[in-house]
Parts: sequence; structure tokens; C-alpha cells
Amino acid sequence: MDQAKTDETTAQLPHPEPTSVPKPHEEVTLITPLAPFHPLAFFRRPFFQVVIISMVCFCCPGIFNALSGLGGGGQINPATADNANVALYSTFATTAFMSGTIVNKLGPRLSLSIGW
Repeated sequence: MDQAKTDETTAQLPHPEPTSVPKPHEEVTLITPLAPFHPLAFFRRPFFQVVIISMVCFCCPGIFNALSGLGGGGQINPATADNANVALYSTFATTAFMSGTIVNKLGPRLSLSIGW
């Protein structure tokens, strides 16, 4: 009689959902004791990534000035600089016109990863 009573109570207990199973959209990070000493661990830090982005943003105006001054430095025909400016500003106009739609359709993460 006691055996039948325990079987009924165990069958009625609700089974809890496993909490350690990650959902498909969650990122899983494996933590090991040697994680800080991984060869790429330095590049994954936010400080390093901010330094890289700041160096790129610091160099962009200089690169723009160097490219826009290609054809004007005392040469007779500044057609190279004019062609570079046409390509640059047409790219600006096209990207500005299309980028909002692309980011809305793909999402910010995928858009930034492909360079939009």
C-alpha cells in the first residue's frame, strides 16, 4: 500500500524546466581558468577595440585630405582629383539614400558586420 502511495505522489510532482540549457539566441561563453591568457584575449577587451576605432577615426580626415589633394599639387590637369571627388560624393549619396532601409531590413548587428 505504501509503495502505491509514493508512486502516485512522485507522478504528480511537476518537473522543473532545466535552467542551464541556453536558448538558441543567447551567446554562450566558456569560462576556463586560462581564459585571460588566451592569445586573442587582449583583442576582445573593450578598451582595445575603442583604441582601434579611435585610431581609424583619427586617420580618416588625413586620408581624405591626401586623396582630395592628389590632382592639385601644381599639376596642369587636376582630372584625377576631380574623378576621385565624383566617386566619393556619389558613394556618399548612394549610401545615405539606401542605408536606412538596409539597416531596417537586416538589423544593426548584421549591417555593421558587413560594413553598412
